[in-house]
Order: sequence, then structure tokens, then C-alpha cells
Amino acid sequence: MWVQGWALVLAFVASLDILIGLWPAVEAATSSSGSAATSATATPVRVHLLFGLLSWKPSTSVALLGLVAVAGVLGSLVHTMDSFALHVADGDFDKAWNWWYLIRPFVGAGLAVLTYLLVRGQLLGLNGSSTALNPYGIAGVAALAGLFSKQAVSKLAEVFDTLFAPTTKSNPPTMPSTAPSCTPSHGASTSTSSDGQCRCSSDSGTSPLGPGTAWRRPAG
Repeated sequence: MWVQGWALVLAFVASLDILIGLWPAVEAATSSSGSAATSATATPVRVHLLFGLLSWKPSTSVALLGLVAVAGVLGSLVHTMDSFALHVADGDFDKAWNWWYLIRPFVGAGLAVLTYLLVRGQLLGLNGSSTALNPYGIAGVAALAGLFSKQAVSKLAEVFDTLFAPTTKSNPPTMPSTAPSCTPSHGASTSTSSDGQCRCSSDSGTSPLGPGTAWRRPAG
């Protein structure tokens, strides 16, 4: 358990260092007017990551995507470390969950990037307009996507259902009934038989042709 615990701590510190290292490039991408149009033409800034071991000069768009991914990792690590410490303290830590702890940061990064793309595409109902890029808001939303992965997946599923909802088929129109109508005569009541013919009988139970005799009205 000591190995897993220290691995989580080191992963968190490294992610935090990368986030801090990327921040100057992100600020350069949004400092002019905070719009995507100006960030696309902003001058890239060289950043130093992993305690100065890595020197990189990312483009402004790549710097924003890197910020989102690292923020998602940080959010997922917060949840992972909290869960790990809780189970160790309760004495019910199960090594079978080691793969869950290992894969969890990658899931957080992926969900953060997907959420960011949908926000920028204005498909989540949030203010993802290209005229307003706030690095603090971007990092915050990405970290929340990594921290609350279950809720993020549910929201992404709603977007998928909205975009790819099946079209409802309308029922065919109902044809009007063509059953003939009967016009009573001679004080007789009328009814329609199963073959569509009109049959009439008098109110007293007799037809004009005689008692107990039903008559068929001539067709036409």
C-alpha cells in the first residue's frame, strides 16, 4: 500500500507542476482580448515542465488542450487519493482495485478534453463562445469533469441522445368508414348486417312484408 500511496502523491505533484508550467503559455493565448481569434495568432511561449526537465514551446491551441488534460488528471487524482486514503484507513483496501487507481487519471484527462470540446462547440448549454476564453474557467470545468466522472459521462450521454435521437415515425392516416347508411321508412327501425346490407324491421317487430319477415332494401 505504501507504493500505491506514494505513486498517487508523485502523480499529483507532477500534474500540478505541469499545470503551473503550462500557465504562462495559456495566459499568452488569452491575454490579448480573451478571444479565440486573437489566441490563434498569439506568439507561442516556451514552458518548462516536470521541474525543468522538459522544455517545450507549444502552440496556443495545444497549450489550451494541455491545460484541459492536466486539469482533468488533477481532478481525477483528488477523487482517487480520497478513495485510497479512506479504504486504507478503514482496513478494507483491496489490491484488485489497483488497475482502477492506475487508469483513473487517464479517464479524467479524456473526459476533460471531451467536455472542453463540447463546451467550445456550444453543445453543453454553457457559455463556450469563441469570443470569451477564460483560462480559469476552462481549468475549473476540466478539473470538475475529472473529479466527477460519473456525472460527466451522464452529461455526455445526454448530448449524444440529443444529437443522435431517432426520428419518430408518424402513423398512417385512418381511412373513413365506408359502411352504407340506412334510412328508415314506414316507421321501421334500421340496422346494418355483417355483409354491409341494410336490414329494417318495424317498431313492433314486424316488417312491411308481414310478421316476422325481414326485408332487404334493394341496392341502388
